[in-house]
Amino acid sequence: MLLTSAGRENVEGFFEECNIKDDIQMISTRNLEYRISNLAEKEVRLFWTVNSLKSYDSSNRVPRGLRQFKEASQFHSDPEFQAEWLNIQLDSATKMMRLILKRNEKEYSDVTTELSKCKTELSKRLTEGQSQQFLQKLDKKLIPIQAEIKERKKDKFLRDKMDYDNDRIFNWQQVKETKRRAPRKPQKSKPRNRDYWTSDTGSNDEQTNKEEDNTSTQKENPKNAKAPPEDASGGTETAKQKRPKRQVTWMKK
Repeated sequence: MLLTSAGRENVEGFFEECNIKDDIQMISTRNLEYRISNLAEKEVRLFWTVNSLKSYDSSNRVPRGLRQFKEASQFHSDPEFQAEWLNIQLDSATKMMRLILKRNEKEYSDVTTELSKCKTELSKRLTEGQSQQFLQKLDKKLIPIQAEIKERKKDKFLRDKMDYDNDRIFNWQQVKETKRRAPRKPQKSKPRNRDYWTSDTGSNDEQTNKEEDNTSTQKENPKNAKAPPEDASGGTETAKQKRPKRQVTWMKK
């Protein structure tokens, strides 16, 4: 038990102050810097996504990912029906794009608001010089990320513009598959080696004839016959079985 009551005054006010603090004020300065870095990168990506979709909407175009055509094959011979069927799918794709745009705009607003709060809290904990040094380091990290995002958004926008200019609004996927399935150059088949069986059989026949000659010589002159080699146990090895002659099947040209 403490002998002094120092530090125990205004207990109710101490806990009320804890209730007032939000999650940003409760985290450490290091974690706060991490959160600012992640929010800043997310803000850059959402900024270009929102503005890219706005450009599509103002140009009356839809990105490729939302242009998935459902064909009505049973009414293929009716051009009036096909035209109306195409317009319905275009309207549906446009509505889906605007819904995605609305969702991204809301998320972008939430991210910018939270990012502003985090920067304000960080400025209270650091000196002006430390805060400027951290923000400069963060900008140096975000510059290449933003350049990559801009280039990718530009390429996709020009690609979709070419789809509309070349009347490939829904059949862009068929053109892509055709490029993938380009015919390959025919490969020349290797010529068959017709001398293979002749040479192989000839060598086998010669070996068989030599074995037969040696056997007949041993029968006629048993004195000159060589004794079979002995194995490790002191016995002799058994004679090898003769190889059967291979029948040659000649190929007619």
